[in-house]
Amino acid sequence: MTQLTPDVTTRAGRMLAAGRLTMTVKSVATGKHLTVDLSCCVRDERTGSWDNVPFSEAKWCFLQLHTGERIGTYYPQTGDLRPKPYAQKAWIWAAMATIRAACGDPHPQAEFSEMDRCGRCARPLTDPVSIQRGIGPDCWGALTGSKHASTDYVLDTEQARRMLEHDTAARSAAA
Repeated sequence: MTQLTPDVTTRAGRMLAAGRLTMTVKSVATGKHLTVDLSCCVRDERTGSWDNVPFSEAKWCFLQLHTGERIGTYYPQTGDLRPKPYAQKAWIWAAMATIRAACGDPHPQAEFSEMDRCGRCARPLTDPVSIQRGIGPDCWGALTGSKHASTDYVLDTEQARRMLEHDTAARSAAA
């Protein structure tokens, strides 16, 4: 498998780039659907905890169904997905379809919808601007330096890339 990069021109891509994505994948052929949770992480060697980080910094992306069953681990640096031995084929297909859709290559036999949770902290989104953006007002402020969410939100590709690079640089400086 090849390395993938989130498509930050899409809501799902911005959420994955920020480090979290919950997406429902529906098969056009069968009408069945699964909701996949993806969390991008690194391990803090000092504390032993798993810290959520942007996709570009992640060593591991943990995949599970929204019901809690673990699907496996995606390795962003290599593009490998290592499923759990008990993971069903449909779970694995939904996990890869989720990642590929957020990276701008949606499966033609699937329909996708993102959950209304922040792609950075996973808190519920209620504001229409935040829902469209895929990132809540507090996290948007932390990423962009703004003190409030803009009501006339327009995000172009270059703006999204700068926002994610700024967040990565700030995290690196703090470490």
